Amino acid sequence: MTENKRLKRSAAFLAALLMLLPCAGCSGNNGSQGGGGNASSASDQNNASSVKLPKRAAKLTDEQKKDASDKNISEERFCTDNEQITKVAEDLLKQYCDGMTEADHDKCFDVFPAFYKKAVEKENSECGDTNEQYMQSIKKGFADSYGDDFYIFPTVTSVLQLSDESLEGTEERLKKSFGEDISLDDLYYVYFNENVRGSKNKSSDALEFFILVMDENCYLYDDYYETADEENNGAVKEPEEKANS
Repeated sequence: MTENKRLKRSAAFLAALLMLLPCAGCSGNNGSQGGGGNASSASDQNNASSVKLPKRAAKLTDEQKKDASDKNISEERFCTDNEQITKVAEDLLKQYCDGMTEADHDKCFDVFPAFYKKAVEKENSECGDTNEQYMQSIKKGFADSYGDDFYIFPTVTSVLQLSDESLEGTEERLKKSFGEDISLDDLYYVYFNENVRGSKNKSSDALEFFILVMDENCYLYDDYYETADEENNGAVKEPEEKANS
């Protein structure tokens, strides 16, 4: 039996519980993801549960222009209201955590881009799991460690807007890895604590996600399914801002 690498990736988010859940026939992180069994009912890129990005200020102040230049962020992209993007991050993470708590696949993964959700479902199918079985495995792992009354909630600590260079590089990696014509309008990195509470136990872990902005919709994202960067010793290259944070 080979362990489900998708579950192993989730373990980073779920405090290592899911690393104990094996399945057969799982190919794991193998780069480009196409269609396949276990197809989602949400085929459109703009998932119904995505979160809209609030409108930006019409004009930057001189101080904001300097700040944008120092951070290598174009004036058209520069975020002037961190509270708004933080609220967006909180809404996305809450839905993700609620989906995990309720074992609701669509609620959990509709906050990711459609191409990512499709890749999750493809891997589940390759492992011989339905989407419901995958989510129930997650729920059982939590219940065993925290009690049947467990619940999960996020606490956002900070949100970082990434540079134009990071946005362009991420967009190219997404096109290469998923084989789709993906266009990003903006790119952020959210740092948060994932908190699990139950009658048996409790935990809090510091975790991270990208936030992709596409067609004014915001989505959570991680690089689990990305093709390895051969020029970076087989690793996925991280944004400089993230590496230095």
